[in-house]
Amino acid sequence: MSENEDPQEAPGTEATVICDTQNPDPENPGSVQITATKDKQVAKIFYNFGADLESMIELFGDEIVFSYAKGQMIIRLQAAMRSRMSAGGDVAGLEAEFKPGIALPKTPKDMNKATESYFMTLSTEEQDAMIAKLMEKKGA
Repeated sequence: MSENEDPQEAPGTEATVICDTQNPDPENPGSVQITATKDKQVAKIFYNFGADLESMIELFGDEIVFSYAKGQMIIRLQAAMRSRMSAGGDVAGLEAEFKPGIALPKTPKDMNKATESYFMTLSTEEQDAMIAKLMEKKGA
């Protein structure tokens, strides 16, 4: 994808860069480049979010930082709930298991398809060994 190409548009569709600022404080790890695309236009600016929690609180205040953190945690928990619901898993168990920022084990929607996909990535020897082990467990 070229620098002028909008990632939200079809490949080959050129976007116009309407704003592309330079980082005013390259030494500040809190200065983050933000990119937005809309109607084949791209804008890029730098914004200081703070280098750590303390500087973020100093910039925005503890109430705002807490509010945004809580909002993002709610969104992640909702995503985990939807994932469990799709897989037919234990949604109520998330109350005890969920920790913000820690990935939960994922369960594929179609375990047979996931197993087959994994199996096809194995070498012939590994496939043979897996089949033998499964047949042994089956008691065949």
